Amino acid sequence: MLNYKKKKVNIDDKLKQRIDFICKFCGFKPTFECGNIISLDRTNLYYIEPNKAILKDILILFFNYSSEVYINNLNNKVLLKDLEDYLKKLS
Repeated sequence: MLNYKKKKVNIDDKLKQRIDFICKFCGFKPTFECGNIISLDRTNLYYIEPNKAILKDILILFFNYSSEVYINNLNNKVLLKDLEDYLKKLS
């Protein structure tokens, strides 16, 4: 049987404040969830689950110390500086 361990990753405060400010400026109230580091026992495999900000029906995924965010999945990449423009188009 394959066992795994989860370890919570705290969100970087500066990044959280930036995303929170951008979302509130665009009229959204974000809810934040911390990501996890998932490791498989007896292997050297790790998966880093991204942090999440939830806005109504929009999921923003982001990693600590990154200048990019992802919208709804890891295929839709947006630079943090362009997040405001993206959210304004949606509202």
